[in-house]
Amino acid sequence: MLRVRLPSIVCMTTASLLNTTIRGGLFHELLSTTISDDTSQIPEPAFVAIAARFPHARHILIGDVHQLQPHIRCPRPFQSAPLAARGIVNVLFRRDAPNEPLVTTFRAHPSLNELPSVLFYNETLPIRLPNPAIPLLVVDIKGASQPSPSGSHCNEDEARWCKEIIRELLTLDVPSSTIAIVTFYKEQQRLLSQNATRRGVALHTVDSVQGREMDIVIVLTYVPMSLRAVGIH
Repeated sequence: MLRVRLPSIVCMTTASLLNTTIRGGLFHELLSTTISDDTSQIPEPAFVAIAARFPHARHILIGDVHQLQPHIRCPRPFQSAPLAARGIVNVLFRRDAPNEPLVTTFRAHPSLNELPSVLFYNETLPIRLPNPAIPLLVVDIKGASQPSPSGSHCNEDEARWCKEIIRELLTLDVPSSTIAIVTFYKEQQRLLSQNATRRGVALHTVDSVQGREMDIVIVLTYVPMSLRAVGIH
């Protein structure tokens, strides 16, 4: 006999939440608490719709006013941008809504956290790494970027050194499951994909790696010559 069991916790995007909780939907009138993450990316109208859908629910918002604003399909100077595309966490922060600061970071290396701590958090961003002695190593590679037909870029010299670093790490018995490669360009990901798959090493672009954690992360940071010409380094 089949039995229907209602879930205690439902994880979904804001769009899915609004679609599945319409009258007659799967979770209509089910939620008593909503926890929204990355609320700097939730536009004010979307949150208003969620609050109106669950007027008696408790809403907990997790976000950072210093993160990027929601993506919109019109230039920021247009009047519609400040009216309809403000992140809800920014709106509530300006209205002095009750909040609890969570500023301790357990992920990035102290050397990487120093700059945002000074620029955005008034040097109040504590670092709590399990092993603060883990080094941050920078490898200076003299290579040249090559464009791809898709408009992406790759750097064969950088890819070659990346493969060599991974080989050395595996030789030292570092588990491949603890290593990740992060690249800014799809073409560089394609260039490394076969080697990474064979080695059992995770390979991500920057837009897909958020929220993941590895013990050793190799970040490929080369800048194409076309961007250097306009002052991006």
